[in-house]
Formats: sequence, structure tokens, C-alpha cells
Amino acid sequence: MKVERRFAAGTVEILVLVFFFGLLFLYSFHPNWDIDIFWHLETGEWISNNHRLPDTDIFSSIDKTRPWMTFQWAYEVITYQVNARLGFKAVRLMHALLYMGAFALLYATYRRRLSSRSVALALLVTTLVLAEDRFRVRPEAFNFFFTAIVLPILLDCAKPGAPRPRIRTIVLIAAVSLLWANIHAGGALTLLVGSGAMLGGTLLGLVLNRNGESVIRLKYNAWVFGTAAFLMAISPNFIRGNIHAFTMVNHSRLLIPEWHPPAAYFMPSMGGQLTVHTFLCGTIPYLVLGWAMLAFGLALTRAIGSRRDNDPDRREKPFGILLTALFFAVIAAQSSRFVYTSSFAIFLLLLSKPRMLGQIASNPSWRVIFMLVAGFLTLASFQYSVAGKKDGLKGQFRMLSLDNEPDRFPEKASDAIAAMGLEGRIFHFTAWGGYLLYRHFPECAVFTDGRGNFTLDERKVLIDTHRPWGREDALEEAWSKYPFEILLLPRPVFPMLTWDRTKWMLIYRDDISEAFLRVTPENQTNIQRAMAWWKVVGISSTSDPVAFQEDYRRVRGLIDIRDPRLDAKLTNAAQQAHTDSLANRVSGLHDGALILFGVGLHEKATKFFRMILDEGIRHSTAALYLAWCQYLGNREDLARETLMKNFSSPDILGMPDRGPLRQTGLRILDELGARVGLRKAAPQ
Repeated sequence: MKVERRFAAGTVEILVLVFFFGLLFLYSFHPNWDIDIFWHLETGEWISNNHRLPDTDIFSSIDKTRPWMTFQWAYEVITYQVNARLGFKAVRLMHALLYMGAFALLYATYRRRLSSRSVALALLVTTLVLAEDRFRVRPEAFNFFFTAIVLPILLDCAKPGAPRPRIRTIVLIAAVSLLWANIHAGGALTLLVGSGAMLGGTLLGLVLNRNGESVIRLKYNAWVFGTAAFLMAISPNFIRGNIHAFTMVNHSRLLIPEWHPPAAYFMPSMGGQLTVHTFLCGTIPYLVLGWAMLAFGLALTRAIGSRRDNDPDRREKPFGILLTALFFAVIAAQSSRFVYTSSFAIFLLLLSKPRMLGQIASNPSWRVIFMLVAGFLTLASFQYSVAGKKDGLKGQFRMLSLDNEPDRFPEKASDAIAAMGLEGRIFHFTAWGGYLLYRHFPECAVFTDGRGNFTLDERKVLIDTHRPWGREDALEEAWSKYPFEILLLPRPVFPMLTWDRTKWMLIYRDDISEAFLRVTPENQTNIQRAMAWWKVVGISSTSDPVAFQEDYRRVRGLIDIRDPRLDAKLTNAAQQAHTDSLANRVSGLHDGALILFGVGLHEKATKFFRMILDEGIRHSTAALYLAWCQYLGNREDLARETLMKNFSSPDILGMPDRGPLRQTGLRILDELGARVGLRKAAPQ
């Protein structure tokens, strides 16, 4: 009977693991959305071509003599070579396999050390939930893999036994230390600090217990820590690279969400909509930190008390395990990037209570509870990563063939910049920097690329220029400090669709981005190249940048309107506009006018916005857009008259509003009113 139950339990375990690793593959092989891989690839190419490590900022558009060094050089060379020979899908697959290998090793460790399938599965799924945001095409995959290898080594440091590790253990430590220190020196600190925590805990136990076993264990820990420390210290850029990286993080922390504490998961700007996943990521690190601090404090207090009472039966406390658990808990609570290390802290804290763990493992009720927890966490994980982000399994499978998430990077704009043959310095949206570097270096240099290697003044420029309102002045200040030739930001770069066309020349626009050239004598080569490229599609009015932009707007609008998706929407709007129902007629006119306005055909849109108002109704949105079209057509008097009539007339204000303005509309209304000479156009 027992054999049958064990066979059934083993079969269920295998089925659960097959499902788990299938889900993990979907998570880890998804299209790339992180910019860091791109500068890693470029660095790997540079190292491969130059056969040395850079010590200055080879990619900077501001100061190429600025100090910069990479502590991930081996990772960069590996990924570059894989990408160059096998393509980016192979790079993605390599990372996915590393994640899967890491979780396989973690489960083996959980299962063997916890002696319970249910507890091990629950902890494995907890690790998955806390790690979901880290499944990226970046060195994190190697950090996961090496951490999974290191955990059993750290646990062996806490076992009674020989005064030094076996030869094969030392060889493994040496290999991991050398590889990890050069693949990601920052991640390699996990082994160094973890073994240091074990060494410190053993030393504390020796001070409190003064027995022979503590001395033997201290020697074992010293071998592990010393081997790792020596080999990492002699690795290129390990020490200097870590110091340099921590300095950069202090400057860039504000602009990089993953360096914010876990509580940031409750902020919409980082965590988005609050889900079970974001709630867990925002709370578990703090709960585990409290648990680790309490466990260590109680163990220390009891050990001191037992020593004071000269208790001959006192047990040695697992200070090494508790200190290592505290290390993992602290870094998880410090940064959202490391929330997954909370699961390692939980694992170690469970191991520090073997009696409690044994009772849980032998109690059927607890086994059921842990399996229910594992099931609940799996559903939360699926809802967050598949149902919420990828629109279900069909969407997830459909996207597996894509290298980058759709609309994540300005791919079409980059194609246009490359086709035009533009060169120079690019000022851009921060999240696009690495991609633009990958696409255009060395012909173009970018302002920032994800490395965070910028000064506090440069950080301020990024913050100011990423605020849409007041951007024109902010860009002027940025250009005066750090001159650049090309500007690429999310559309619309200028919210009011107005800019000094004698300074900024619009050369490209799509649903995601807009690209401009700075109009200066030094940038004439780029300007002529852009005009020559657009001449192929009929934009060749003059060589004057101002006239070119007006011609570009009209021709580009006519091209965009032919898009089958827009054509279908326009057809549907036209059908609604020709119905007898006032509501349907107004809705159709409004939808069609917004489409025309969105593609830049302001003159055509004007007609339909006016037709809405001619129905004798109050429609604030149509009135605002009508005035806006008039303003963009250099008819300020008409725009002022439209605003005064529709936002100041008592007769109109007393009517129900069929198109009320929202927050952005009210902001545009105030801005437009100020520009046409009205102190405040919006109603009180």
C-alpha cells in the first residue's frame, strides 16, 4: 500500500513539474523587452574586435574619455558571439535554458533538503512568482543559474564534518568563482557575501560555544570563502568594476525602477494595476526580513543566555544559516531587482528549524495546505504573466517567434534613420537608448543606453525633457549643454503640435515615435539626406526645412490614411455619420475627425468638427479640436473666437455637454487659451 501511495505521489510530482517547466519556458523565452541586452551585445562586439576591455566610455555621445569599465565582459563576448553566429533567437533560447536549469537545480535542492514534496513545490512556485519580472535577456540568467549551484555549497558549510571541502567541491567553487566573477561580478558577490555570512556565523558560534566542532567548521568555511575571494579578486575588473557600478547606481537609481524598493510595486508607475503578483512582490520581502531578523535575534539571545547559565545541554545555534538568510532577506528588501532572493531566505529559515520542518513534512494536513498554496501562487503567476500581459496562451504562443515585444522599441524609426544614412548624436527616450545604440553605433552615439553612466546634471536633463509639457524649453536647454543632431522621442514630442520649425525639423513619424533633426549649419548633411530620402515618396517642395515639414505633414497624412486599419475605422465612422440618430451622427463625425487630426490632416478634420457644433449642441471636445486646428493653421483670431463662443457663452454652458473634456483636454485648453490671448479658457 505504501509503495502504491509513493508511486502515485511520484507520478503527480512528475506531472506537476512538467506543467511547471512548460510554464517557465513560456515565461523565459518571451520576446525581449529590456534595453540592457543591446549595450551588452555592442560591448561584446567591441571587445571581440579590439581584444581588450574598455576603460573609458566608448559609447558616450557626451564624453568618450569618461571612466567606464564593464564587469560583465565574459557575458558580453558570449552573447555577441551567439548572436553573430546563430541570431537573436539563439540568445533568447540560451537565457531560457539557463533559467530552466536554475529552477531544476533549485527544486532538487529544495526537495532533498526539505524532505517534503509539498513544501518544495510551494517554495519553487514562490520563487517563480517573485522572479517573474527578472526573466529577461540579460546576465540575470547566469546569476540565477550560479546561485542555484551555490546554495548547496553554502549549506554544506553549516554541516559538521571534515575540516576542508573535498577536492571536487573546491574545484566546483573555483570554477563557479572564476566564471561568475567575469560573467557578472556584481552577481558573484552572492557567493562571496553568502560564504562570508556562513564564515561569520561559524565564528560567532565559536565565540559562544568554544567547542572543537566550531573550530572544524570554521576551517571548512574559510576554505570556501578564501577560494572564492582569491579567484574573484584576481579576475579582471572584479574589484574596480563593482566599485564603479555602485557609483553609477547611486546616480541612476532614481531613473531605473528596478532599483526602487519593493514597496514601489504598489505604485502604478512601476507595478501597474495592483494584482496578487504585485501585492506579493511588494510585501513578502519585508515579511521575510522581519522573520529573519527575529529568528537571528532569538537565536543570539538564547545562545547568550545558555552560555551565561552554563547549560551543558545547550544546542549550537545555526548562526551561519541565519546570517545567510538575513543577507538574502536584506538585499530583497533593498531593491525590487532582488525580491526573488526572499525565497532563498525562506528556504534557509525553514532549514534552521529542523524539528518544525519535520513536523510539517509528516503531517498530511500541512501537505494539503502547501499544495493549495502552490496552486494559488501558480494561478496568480499565470494571471500576471500570461492572462494579464500576453492576452492568454494564444497571445503568448503567438509572440514566441518575435525577438522583441511589439511596439517596445522604435524599430521603424530606426529603420528610417539607417535608410537615410543619418549620423551624429541622438537624444532620445531613456528606455530606447540601448536599442538605438545596437542599431546605429558607431555612426551614431546615444545620450544614455541603460548603463546609468551619467552625471547628476545629465540625469536632471533626462527628467526635464521627459515631461511633455514645457518640453520645448527643456530641449533647448539640453541642446545648449549637450549638442545633438537627432531627436527621437515618443509621439507627440511636442504635445501642442507646435515647435520652432526653424530649429527642429520633423523627418519621421509613426504610431510610436517622432524623429527630428536640429536645424544647424553643422547638421546640413543629415538634413539633405533626410530630404533626399523622402523625395522618393513625393516630398520635394523646397530645400527649406520649414516648407519641407509642412509638405511632409500633408503627404504623410495621406499615406497614413490608406492604412487598412484606419480605412476601416473611417468607413465605420462615415456610416454612423449618415444615420438619422443625432447621437450616432455626432459619434461618427467625431471619430472620423479624430482620425484625420491624428494623422496630421488638420484642414480636413476642421470641417467635421465644425459640423458637430453646427448641430446646435454643446461638445467641448469638438470645440477644443476645432480651435486647435484653427490655431495650427495660423488662424489665431478664429481659434480665439471658437474658444470664447464655446467655453464662455452662458447659452452654451447651460446645455448638457456631449463631449466633456478630461484631464489632458483641460490642460490643452488652458495652454491653447493662453497662446491665443485668453488668460484662462477653461470654465471655472
